[in-house]
Amino acid sequence: MPTRSDQRPPWMLLLFVGLFLSMAVWVLLAQGLAFVGQFALPKALVAYGLVMGPVAYWYVHDATPFWALGPPPRFALPRGRARWVAVSSVVHVLWLLLPLLAWPVLFHRRQVWVSWDVVYYHLPKAADLVQKGHMWNLALPYGQYPIGWESWLALLLGLHGHALGLGVLSALAVVLWLLAWWALLTQRAALPASLAGALVGLLASLFAGLGSVLLLSAGKNDVFASALVLAGLWHA
Repeated sequence: MPTRSDQRPPWMLLLFVGLFLSMAVWVLLAQGLAFVGQFALPKALVAYGLVMGPVAYWYVHDATPFWALGPPPRFALPRGRARWVAVSSVVHVLWLLLPLLAWPVLFHRRQVWVSWDVVYYHLPKAADLVQKGHMWNLALPYGQYPIGWESWLALLLGLHGHALGLGVLSALAVVLWLLAWWALLTQRAALPASLAGALVGLLASLFAGLGSVLLLSAGKNDVFASALVLAGLWHA
């Protein structure tokens, strides 16, 4: 929902925007580097840290700088507040990366259950990306598909050499999915934030039973893809 400059965006909306930007920017950046055969984890992480602040600032700033491709797609915040939101994007990046660093160390004896498609092509594509630095190995199963979710799996594999943090990544995707539902309910249905939050909680309870194959399976890309579709509808 567009936010006027004199309004304070709800904290859940900032959380949604921050998590969406943090996850989507990594996907776009990694895919761009892999497209030209230049993906390497240190290079990608440095670029990720450098672009997150400016992207978030452009996203929420109420003015259009000369280098921007167009007006901000959402908020219209004054310069000072936009700067703070841009700084908070760095916090989102840390919030994403720290669990990925800590989980395999603290819970290294716990193995997550993964489905056949994760083992058959999601993780192999991620491992191939880390090893070769490009996305053009068409000999892999579904190698013609672009790397989206697999770029996050590649980050995990590149950091640790194994995939014990798959549960953390999947949990972040579920959080983004729920926040996207909340944002859509407040925007399209014009529901109060608290009522939308209650409905999202009910939605999560229902899907935990009905859609447990997707929501509780570590490493699958379905929830993340649907979260991005919902975010696209919110921006439409």
